[in-house]
Amino acid sequence: MKPNILFIITDQERYDSLGCCGNPFAKTPNIDALAKQGTIFENCITASSICQPSRASVLTGLHASVHGVWTNGVALPRATDVKISESSKNAFPGKWVASNITTFADIFKNAGYNTKAVGKLHFTPYASHPDSGFMECEKRWQENPEQMEKWHGPYYGFDDVNITTGHGEFIGGHYGLWLKKNHPDIWKKIRDDAKIRIPEFPECKMLYPSVIPKELHNSSWIGDVACEKIKENENSENPFLMWVGFPDPHSPFVPPKELADEFKNSETLTPPLSAGNLKDRPEAFKNLAKKRDAENSNPKLFKRARQYTNAMMKLIDENVGKMIDTLKETGQWENTIVIFTSDHGDFLGDFGMHGKCVPCCKSLNHVPFILKTPERILPERVSKTISNVDILPTICELAGLEIPKLVHGESVISVEKYGRKFPVIVQHYTPKPERHNISIYDDRYRLTWYPQTNEFEFYDHKTDPFESTNIVDCRRPRECRGIQQPDLSAKSLVDKMLIEKMFNQLTKEQTRTCLPRAGRVAVW
Repeated sequence: MKPNILFIITDQERYDSLGCCGNPFAKTPNIDALAKQGTIFENCITASSICQPSRASVLTGLHASVHGVWTNGVALPRATDVKISESSKNAFPGKWVASNITTFADIFKNAGYNTKAVGKLHFTPYASHPDSGFMECEKRWQENPEQMEKWHGPYYGFDDVNITTGHGEFIGGHYGLWLKKNHPDIWKKIRDDAKIRIPEFPECKMLYPSVIPKELHNSSWIGDVACEKIKENENSENPFLMWVGFPDPHSPFVPPKELADEFKNSETLTPPLSAGNLKDRPEAFKNLAKKRDAENSNPKLFKRARQYTNAMMKLIDENVGKMIDTLKETGQWENTIVIFTSDHGDFLGDFGMHGKCVPCCKSLNHVPFILKTPERILPERVSKTISNVDILPTICELAGLEIPKLVHGESVISVEKYGRKFPVIVQHYTPKPERHNISIYDDRYRLTWYPQTNEFEFYDHKTDPFESTNIVDCRRPRECRGIQQPDLSAKSLVDKMLIEKMFNQLTKEQTRTCLPRAGRVAVW
């Protein structure tokens, strides 16, 4: 029988959030135990530092230049969401169908899997207008609760769907309706508390203990629903593929009060980078820090944010443990592939900021990636650089399914055995072109290019693991055959030829992974 696949993804979780990833103050025993039975990939780089683009890359194995989700608020293209006029159908019979990108749920559904999704998905915009028709539209859930409560898919290849929308205490979707219906006292308390709450740090209103007890918290609800779905599949003739998405530890930093109290006096990792580390960064990075007033940031605020992040991670860990226990109790553990990862990280005090944005950096693009297979086929730790576009081809290979030819990712099994065929890249796009940046990684270095401003960053992770010092001249372009080219003169003894080689690889890979027709709507 083909293996089950349990895919667990958190939101905005840094690599150093887990005990098994080097955080001595984290309390994540279940995830740490999972890592010991499987493999930790020490250098997993996300395709984007923004939720929707990164999740679209996970789901499709493609970069934003193909799947089209270049920022939050852009829906992953789906033919069923496109309204086609009769005139288009008549004028171009047989040619009017919108382009449609295959998801890994589509692949596994077609292979006979029971496809399920629980928790945060974020494939379509939360803040869209209800008339847009997107199923994750928060207003749609608020205005039509009875209709939406009955909806459970299909959705992007998942046949059984129970979702959350939003973050913090005001989470919607199936969870929000469940909480309001079954625990109206808590629902009312959330709103009453919001009216009288005095924030501990006036400059950050998204940092406080939640009035939701941990047994009713969205992380616990997600864990409970996931366990129900695992039990439902116990006697099924078909294996399951299940996406389990936790909205935490994304801000607001609002763990249940009992967990907030447990961690509020605990030690945390100290942000290794200060606002002073911005002096040799691109202007877009400096402007972001200036906008967020990084120079006047409060270290106590960041410590509390890290404490509450550890608290939220403990609750996630407990629910990961529940899922593992349920797999074992139902006899499905030995035949289940488990992946634990996140879509991107959080500054958490690095550069004097919290949250995320689009500059490529270790704080935002380096995330945990744990893979447990029925039989150990990889070492306990792998240092080779991988990407979250590698998830789709990896689970396809492990399940014995054909990997789509279009995908940009590579199976991490093959990467560990034979090395990468194509380098890891990161694409960041924003409404302001001067903020666009493209990065390339190998197992030691990162090179980032801002095409519109011709600025560069280059870091040696062996000598500078936190990316504290940019070792190329960021702002000195030179003329070459009439085209503005970078002056890649290094500030250290790094071989200039190596930097130029990586720049050539970056531009080549960016070209290879750009296919504008894919993922775009065509009505004729």
